[in-house]
Amino acid sequence: MRNCAKPKGHLSAPPTHTIKSQAAKNRLHGHEEAVRTCTRQMNILKRVILLGSRAKDLDALLSQILENVLELMVCEGGDIYLVDEVNRVAEIWTAKGLSPDFLEKVNRVKMDEWPYRLVFIDKTPVLSQHFEVCVSETCAQAGYKSFASIPVVTEGKVIGALNVASRKRSAFTWEEERLLESIGREAGTAIARMLAQEGLCKRDAILEAVSLASERLLRAPSWETCIQEILARLGQATRVSRVYVFENRKAADGTLLADQRFEWVAKGVASQMGNPNVHDTP
Repeated sequence: MRNCAKPKGHLSAPPTHTIKSQAAKNRLHGHEEAVRTCTRQMNILKRVILLGSRAKDLDALLSQILENVLELMVCEGGDIYLVDEVNRVAEIWTAKGLSPDFLEKVNRVKMDEWPYRLVFIDKTPVLSQHFEVCVSETCAQAGYKSFASIPVVTEGKVIGALNVASRKRSAFTWEEERLLESIGREAGTAIARMLAQEGLCKRDAILEAVSLASERLLRAPSWETCIQEILARLGQATRVSRVYVFENRKAADGTLLADQRFEWVAKGVASQMGNPNVHDTP
């Protein structure tokens, strides 16, 4: 009788149905992971949209947007710039996870200069893997391996930039880049709405302060008795750090001198009333 036994040590191939089953499981796992990622990303977008309607002020809105994006991108640091069209600069309004030294170097940038014009003027997302020339010495010294700078846009106009950086990951995926662009658009809409609201509130506060000043000056026996209150209301309404009144007079030789008579300063700001350079200045 013929011996059909297999040689000792021979490993039989797994059944075809087992291989197909494992492949199907791998595909299913991949699909499930993609669905979880997509769901997580959509939830972040929804949060950004909701923040626009729930945030109490601009600072809170920007801070919460940045927190959500850093969580989504699994990045250690980031910031949000807002554009100052008059001075053609962009300034950081909120930041997280960035060192004071790093922030000091990038706090205020000229939006018309390279590479910042790519984001602020050309509306181009800048990711480190696509624009290696943009990886500045500042970023390298801070130990960041990758970064993404995304235009914050509303109605086709760039009003700021959303930046995230990582010391661990070396690049961002195509899907993450598209998501960041979507967040930039949603954030732009929310920020523009908040800026408009704060602008209206600021205007009303200034008008109220001017009305108060008129009333006080008309009723007071001397403007000097009520000027301090008026300066305080004007400073608070305009949200500045200092409001002052200078009085011009002529010296004995006819030289015109300026003398600071009154001043209001915001909390934490040093007064200049004792500074000799603001008294009797030609």
